Amino acid sequence: RDPASYAASWYGTRKTSDMFIDLSNLTFAEWIERVPWRMNVLTRVLGSTPDRKTMPESLLYFGSKAHEHLGNTDKDEFMKDAYMVQQNELGPEKSSVYQLAVQRLRNDFVHFTILHRLPDSWRLMAHRFCWDMDEQEFKTEKANRGADALMDNRFLKGMTRDEAEEIWDRLQERNRLDLALMEEADRIMDERIAQMEAEKADGVLCNFLGKVKVTCGEDASSYEL
Repeated sequence: RDPASYAASWYGTRKTSDMFIDLSNLTFAEWIERVPWRMNVLTRVLGSTPDRKTMPESLLYFGSKAHEHLGNTDKDEFMKDAYMVQQNELGPEKSSVYQLAVQRLRNDFVHFTILHRLPDSWRLMAHRFCWDMDEQEFKTEKANRGADALMDNRFLKGMTRDEAEEIWDRLQERNRLDLALMEEADRIMDERIAQMEAEKADGVLCNFLGKVKVTCGEDASSYEL
């Protein structure tokens, strides 16, 4: 999911998702400056480790429970989010969290969905799970990214193009890892779609979990491991 869309959604639910600090009266531009723990969300999840430096347990809870589950983490320390701020400054080339996230994305997931590429995601999902999927409705605004995603978000009504562009510039600075991860996800999906189309050209109906190619002969289906 595009970082702009993600950030706008977190902003819209800030009254419940971040109740341990009152952010309700902040504008979106002000909110961005106060919530480093809501940046690089995708990289945090995929690159998390048992020490929970990337994904403090409290991020998994909403409302008052977020405060209850800060655990041994000092509130001020949590809000500074120094570890992930540093990882973002290092950038994708040097960030160990990002490298682990990419490795897991490429090797550990049979399938993943990209919001701005839902039609491609659905086609690939059908091929990878041997599902006969009915026609899916795709709202074209879901393909919007960056400033366009901000302007179309229901939580940010009335935002001008200049405001959206300025905020998107700031979001890109704070989400260097997620932006790189989205680019890598696009590359992986392109590779898998190319593989799917080559398999279909060879008569493969689907490739279950990427391990079992299903074809159909004159009398019955055949399976190739």
